Amino acid sequence: MPSEWVVVSADEVTPEVHAWAMHDVDASGQVISFRGGEVIHALTGAGEPVLTAFRSLHLETACDAEPAIGVHIDGTYWTELTVPAGAAPVVEDLLAAITSRARGVARLRE
Repeated sequence: MPSEWVVVSADEVTPEVHAWAMHDVDASGQVISFRGGEVIHALTGAGEPVLTAFRSLHLETACDAEPAIGVHIDGTYWTELTVPAGAAPVVEDLLAAITSRARGVARLRE
């Protein structure tokens, strides 16, 4: 998988969208893709309203590779992004805050 993380609106998640999510779509559309260097901006800016639709997010490390962010949408689909070197602690803190907010929004919607 390319080192990109794709943010997909929950309404637009279909197997077809997931399969082709690595294609770039304009940021005003339902699929927003960005490269690792833009992770902080995207999580706190354009991506935030979409992230509240996710039920869970997590930070994971595979072997000795760079950390990756996994996004689970309703427990079914996931994509990941390689975090830039040195950014993991900042991303982990940010992810914890977003996860907490996303879970709160999910509870309100249920």
